[in-house]
Amino acid sequence: MDTELYQEILDNQKDFKASASDGKDFTWLIFTAGKDTFALAPEEVREIVRNTEIYPLPFVPPYIKGVLNRHGDPYAVIDISLFLGQEELSENLFLILNNDNNIALRISEIREFHTAGEGDFKRISDASRSDYFSGAVSYNSITASVLTVTGITGKIRTDLENN
Repeated sequence: MDTELYQEILDNQKDFKASASDGKDFTWLIFTAGKDTFALAPEEVREIVRNTEIYPLPFVPPYIKGVLNRHGDPYAVIDISLFLGQEELSENLFLILNNDNNIALRISEIREFHTAGEGDFKRISDASRSDYFSGAVSYNSITASVLTVTGITGKIRTDLENN
């Protein structure tokens, strides 16, 4: 991963924490997975990795593509597009999430860090989608769905227990 991009992630994490406390602006990491555009708070991302080998796992849901080894730690690779019922991705770009579940999301492309005002964030009222999304943020006349990492990890945990 580039040092420049990593430093930008760290800087944006600080900005996000500061702006969240004063209620003004929020910074989002905007990325694509297939045809869809998503957003995550920078504090949700530990690292961005590309071209890493994935080791397949047996007896897991189809959206779990295997594990990748990052600094000696295994991370379950979740094809977020397949997870949401879309086409499987073939790209080798991953967002390693900043949580205790060791999850890496397979994505297509990083767009940018986007700063939006509090009024640009719209909560999702559809209860069936609120498990995976907390809302949406406008980005260059595109709406990016804001992912809820806890909802995604909860679904993965449930699927693994039932598998």
